[in-house]
Amino acid sequence: MKSNQTASLSPRKRPTQLRATLTVSAILDATAYLLKDRGYERLTTNAIAELAGFSVGTLYQYFPNRESLIAELRHRHHQEVHAAMQRAAELNEGVNFEMSVKNIVAANVRVHAADPELHYLLSERYANIAFELNKNEPRFYMVKPKHNLIEKLLVRDGVLSSHHARTKGQVCTDIVISLTHAANKSGMSQFTETNLVDEIVCAVMGYLGRAGAAFNDEKTEGAVV
Repeated sequence: MKSNQTASLSPRKRPTQLRATLTVSAILDATAYLLKDRGYERLTTNAIAELAGFSVGTLYQYFPNRESLIAELRHRHHQEVHAAMQRAAELNEGVNFEMSVKNIVAANVRVHAADPELHYLLSERYANIAFELNKNEPRFYMVKPKHNLIEKLLVRDGVLSSHHARTKGQVCTDIVISLTHAANKSGMSQFTETNLVDEIVCAVMGYLGRAGAAFNDEKTEGAVV
């Protein structure tokens, strides 16, 4: 059973018809705009409903409070990254390891570049608001072990054994996420997308170069001569 706090963050219902889907999308877009414009402290459901062009009663059909709206924005972001990672996985069929990593990094950077201010607010400043709802979700599609694309690449291309790939893949994923968030926080405008992607790929490959060397040393030490 959900806790009261978690339940209060959950949408009252999910839209099933196109009109309802467009209504919820407009409400979330208005929430995002006002969150950036006013901050969470001055965010009200009345203002959100007015900007979205609906009555506050319509908003309450879907969301019980402003916290649930913030939580849903985070959920929408996770869905966007999930879709981006799926597209990256499709691009990686038959592609070498470094280019595959680059596809993953580029997909992640591109999603965050779409609205860096909003992503910063959701992932850093107001992250605790939606924590209860989102604590069982991966921060990103590529974080969850069974969906860790970099881990899969490490095994696919024989860079590391499956035993070592899980930990190393998670560290690589953390590098991608942390550097993207850092760039997001400091302002994406100081980077071109290509430069940022190249720098993150360089960090990942540099780490893996050292990790791979350590793995090979371990194999050598354990070898029977």
